[in-house]
Amino acid sequence: MKPKTNRVAWGMASVLAAVLLGGIGLLFPWLRVYWVAKFNGQDADLPGAMLVRAPLQGACLWGANLSGAKLMGASLAGAELSDTNLAGADLSGASLAGATVVGATGLSSANLLCPAQTWTV
Repeated sequence: MKPKTNRVAWGMASVLAAVLLGGIGLLFPWLRVYWVAKFNGQDADLPGAMLVRAPLQGACLWGANLSGAKLMGASLAGAELSDTNLAGADLSGASLAGATVVGATGLSSANLLCPAQTWTV
């Protein structure tokens, strides 16, 4: 006798596989931008990059174009940001401890606010 397959289980498995593949497809562009920024960031052209809360500590972004990039809450501790274009970049809440920003351009139009901290004079 031939065993019966459970069509409902196979249907649910198919839907779950489609959702999983769709989610990976949506994540791929972010992973590409993150990979370039983290491991091949020198002179990288990443205008408007979405790198929210990205772990970029120690990344070499020397001479990169990060104009308009979304780096909210990103960890840029110890990163090399010299000669980087940060015009219009949102660095609110980003960790910049030990980061080098010598010669970086566009800092006057970048959002460098850290709302989680209270500043005292």
